[in-house]
Amino acid sequence: QLVPMWMPLWTLSWFSIASLTSSLAVGQQSPQLDLESRRSLFLSAFNSNFVPFFVYLLSALPFSWFCLRKIQSHKLMLDQMSHFNLGHANCSLDSDRKLIEEQVLQLFDEALAPPVQVCFCAGAHEYYDDHEVLVSPEDIQEIRHITSYPSGIEVLDQFNAYVRGPLSDIVLRSVGKEQSISCKLCFVVSFPLWLLGLVFVLGCDGRSECETSAMYAGYGTVSEYMASNAAINLLFQPLVNVLGLPLMLWANHLTTTCFSAYSLQILIGSVLSGLVLKLMDNLFFAQRGMLIVVVTRFSTTWLAGLIASVILELVLFWLLFLRSWRHQHV
Repeated sequence: QLVPMWMPLWTLSWFSIASLTSSLAVGQQSPQLDLESRRSLFLSAFNSNFVPFFVYLLSALPFSWFCLRKIQSHKLMLDQMSHFNLGHANCSLDSDRKLIEEQVLQLFDEALAPPVQVCFCAGAHEYYDDHEVLVSPEDIQEIRHITSYPSGIEVLDQFNAYVRGPLSDIVLRSVGKEQSISCKLCFVVSFPLWLLGLVFVLGCDGRSECETSAMYAGYGTVSEYMASNAAINLLFQPLVNVLGLPLMLWANHLTTTCFSAYSLQILIGSVLSGLVLKLMDNLFFAQRGMLIVVVTRFSTTWLAGLIASVILELVLFWLLFLRSWRHQHV
């Protein structure tokens, strides 16, 4: 598994934002829902955490900046590998360049590779040193011109071709394109939000008595409330959080392809990121409301809506993670 230099800092930044968001939400209590009808119950659950769109826009500004930084750093890495040339490498000292070239020659020069040794004596236990070189490097340099071994320049060209070709393909299969992100990394950066959901479940939505929270939401028993609350906070919300990050990356990548000015990229990217945050939150609020209705006042219509929303999330999960992963490893 390859880890680019920009990835640890980028992951830590997202993890810090998720941790800050979680700390701000700790201690909040869920309001009492309207139990008059299924529709009023759903609407009260949907609107219980209403946030104006301008708040999403303000919070999306750092998200867009992080996404654009990731896209730029990732694309620069892939471009540098596809046009790699050791002779153009930046070195602090010219002596460092010479040392690097000598190290590459030692690793990639087939003339310095140990010879293949095969024992044809049955039962022989003679020891062979697989790393023993029969001809010293100094002698190799003297006789290289009369052998078929490549010259030093040709060895460096072979190394450049290896970095541009096989190694670049390995990196692309490992980390994907600039607009891609692994599912594992999304789960890592959203882990603080999952812990926040666990706090809500174990803390009964900020109340000391779970019976009160169950009664406010219209549940018949505490066990129904605890099971539904666990599904809401430990399943639905984490999945929405995981899907939001790649969607914001794709939205900001779209701005980089349509606009060349960085100011427009971050402006339009912030608007699109805020829209993604708003839509994903609305999807979660709708799932929460439909699940509460299904558990407290069962209806096949509301159950069908809940199943449809889960199917939508699974389709998005396949498109954003599984499909791109399969294409990278074909």
